[in-house]
Amino acid sequence: MDWWQKFISLKSSEEVELKRKKLVFYMLSYLCSLIILYFANQQPDSYLTLQITLNVVGLFFIVNALCSHFHRYFQTAMLTGAIGIGFLVIYLAYSGGHENTGLYWILPFPIVYFVFFGYFRGLVANILVYLVLIILLLNPENLAANYRSVEISRFLAAYLVAMILCLIAEYFRFQSYIELSVLNLKKQRQANTDSLTGLPNRRFIDSVLLESATIDPEKYFPMTVIIADIDHFKQINDTYGHNTGDQALIQLSELLKANCRGDDIVARIGGEEFLIVFPQTSVTIGLSICEKLRQLVEQTPIKDAEHHFNITASFGISQALTLYDFEEAKKHADVMLYEAKAGGRNQVRIG
Repeated sequence: MDWWQKFISLKSSEEVELKRKKLVFYMLSYLCSLIILYFANQQPDSYLTLQITLNVVGLFFIVNALCSHFHRYFQTAMLTGAIGIGFLVIYLAYSGGHENTGLYWILPFPIVYFVFFGYFRGLVANILVYLVLIILLLNPENLAANYRSVEISRFLAAYLVAMILCLIAEYFRFQSYIELSVLNLKKQRQANTDSLTGLPNRRFIDSVLLESATIDPEKYFPMTVIIADIDHFKQINDTYGHNTGDQALIQLSELLKANCRGDDIVARIGGEEFLIVFPQTSVTIGLSICEKLRQLVEQTPIKDAEHHFNITASFGISQALTLYDFEEAKKHADVMLYEAKAGGRNQVRIG
C-alpha cells in the first residue's frame, strides 16, 4: 500500500459537507416550524383538524431538531425529519389544507430530500412520495379535498419538474464536491511529500503523523525513532555530481522503504537526512531492524548511467513511549547519530 493511503483523509471536506447539512437541517426545521405554527394558529375554527395537525407537525420538527443537539445521531434526526415532511406532504394533499391550497405548499419540499440524503437517496425518497401522491390524487373519491382534474394534472407535472430540476442541481453540486475533495487530497499529498524521493517530508511528520498519533496513540506507541544520514554525502556530490547525488538519495529511499515493515514510516527531513519511525516497536527490536538496514545500505551499490559505487549511512536510535516523548526522542536520536558519525560512521548508536 502506498504510504499516503494509510493517512489519506477526506476529513476536512466531509466536515464541511456535514456542517452544510446541519445548517440546512436546523434552518429548515426551525424556520418551517415557525411558519407551520403561524399558519396553524391562523386557521378558523372550522379547520380544527388542520389546525391540530399543523401544530403537532410544527412542534414535532422543533423537538426533533432540539433533540439532535444532545445526541450524536444526526443522520437519525434527518431521517426522522424527512418522515415528518413526508407525512405533512401527504396530509396536505389529502386534506387540501386551507380552501384547497394544500398542493401549492407541497411544491418546495422535493429539494429537502436531496439536501438531506444526496442526489441518489433523495431521488428515491422523492419518487416514493411522488408515487403515493399519484395514487392518492388519482383516486379523488378517497380524498377529503375537492380538486379539479386540471389542478391535479398540473400539480403532478409541476412536482415532477421540480424534482428533476432539484436532482440536476444536487447531482452537479455533488460532482463538484467530489472534484474539490480529490483536488484537496492532491494538494495535501503534494504539501507532505518530498519532491525528489517521493517520501513523506518534515511537514508530514509534524502535522499528519503527529495528528494521527494524537487521535490513536495505541496504534503508534511505544515507538522507535531513528535518524539516519548518508556518510560523506558532500564527497559524493563533489566526486560524481549533483545528479548522481540525487540518484543516491532516490535509490537509498527506495531501499529503506522496501526493507521496512508495512506500518513503518520513512521520511526525508533534510538534505541527506532521514527519519524512520517504527510504530509499536520496542527499542530492542528497532535496533535489530536498524542494523539490518545499515548492512543493506553498505552492501547495495548505487548505480546510474555512468557510475557504480557503494555508500554507507549512520543511524541514531531512541524511543518514544508516548506522544509527549516524540520530540525529545527525535532530539536524542539526532545526538546518537552524531555519536555514530564521531565514532567512525557506518554504525548504529542507541541511547
